[in-house]
Formats: sequence, structure tokens, C-alpha cells
Amino acid sequence: MENLQVMSKSIMGVHIPKLIGGQREVLDEYLLEVPTSINEALRSFQKVHKIVLDVAEKETALRKLLYEIEKTKRKSNAIENVFIPKLLSAVKFITFRLSEMERDTFIMLKTVKRKMGERENEEVGEEQTQQQQPSSSSQQQQQQQKKQIISIDVEQDIV
Repeated sequence: MENLQVMSKSIMGVHIPKLIGGQREVLDEYLLEVPTSINEALRSFQKVHKIVLDVAEKETALRKLLYEIEKTKRKSNAIENVFIPKLLSAVKFITFRLSEMERDTFIMLKTVKRKMGERENEEVGEEQTQQQQPSSSSQQQQQQQKKQIISIDVEQDIV
């Protein structure tokens, strides 16, 4: 038998062995000295040997491809049954939180708007009372000015 060489070829990213050699030519000079039954047996053995090498090569290739297919199938199932549901629940949670924040913001804006309206109403009411009692408001302003002048004088004395 000749030397058997194992080469590698890649099918869909899987390295598969390819067997080269392993066959020997039958020498004709020995065939004359050997009985015919042995010659036939030798030829049959060479045919069977070639078939066995081909079957071994194909079986190894199929086993490796099957292993890779099963590995890919497990990854696909993990993605389908674990990863995608987690992502969907995360999307649902984020959507819920965003809608909740939107409602909170809307309520906050409504509250601020209501308070601003109340302040405007108070200011309008104060202006109306000030117009009705101009003398009392001017007296209050004069008292506040006197207090400020006194506080400024006190501060200057302290310094």
C-alpha cells in the first residue's frame, strides 16, 4: 500500500478530512507467478480498500457536519426561546416606563399651569385691592423705605 495522505477541505466553515492515496498498482510480473484466485482476491481487496476509504471519508464528513448543525440548532433555539423573549420583555418594560414618565410629565405640567393661573389671579386681586386702597399701599411703601434707610444706617454704624 502507498502512503495515505490526509488533506483538509472546508465545507460551510467545517474542516473535513480528504483522503488521498492509499492505492497501489498491482505489478504484472508478480501476477504470472501467483495463482489466479490470489490475483482476484488482491484486486477485490484493492476495490474494497478504496470503498472503505471513501466511506470513512464521507462518514467523518457527515459526523462533523451533523455536529455543527446540532450546535447551530442549539444556538438557534437559545436565541428563539431565551434571548428574544428577554428582549421583548425589555421592550415592554421600556415602553411602560416611557409612557409612565410621559403621564407624570403631563400631570406636572398641568399642575404648574394651574399654580401659575392661581398666582396670576392673586396678583390681579392684589392689584385691584391696591387700586381700591391707594393711600394704605403708599403708606406701606413709605414705611418699608424708612425701614430700609434705618437698616442701611445701622449697617454703616456697625462697619
